[in-house]
Amino acid sequence: MDSCFWLCNEYQETPLHYAARRGSKIIVFILLNNEANVNAIDKWKLTALEIAIKEGHTEVVELLMDKGAIYEFHYIRNQPTALHIAAETLYPNIVELLIKKGINVNIKDKLCVLTNK
Repeated sequence: MDSCFWLCNEYQETPLHYAARRGSKIIVFILLNNEANVNAIDKWKLTALEIAIKEGHTEVVELLMDKGAIYEFHYIRNQPTALHIAAETLYPNIVELLIKKGINVNIKDKLCVLTNK
């Protein structure tokens, strides 16, 4: 494995964070198939999955989840859940995908707010 997949910028963003933000499914696929850390966290405690959700990149979200992205990381980092992020950013396709993948629709965020309110 080439170590460049683990490099970070001053914000602790990896190439996977960049590819997720841009919605580049092919680059995300290449990085993940070369052992990029699917759950790497940047300076703001965001994973590539959370970035892809915020940007509305449904195909990238699905690929990251299929490759093992943790979508209920909020317990560890005191952050909103993946479902809360998708609901807040108004991406119904991503909300449907998360539900299809088995996310708990009654999950609470760091403030104990239910997603189904």
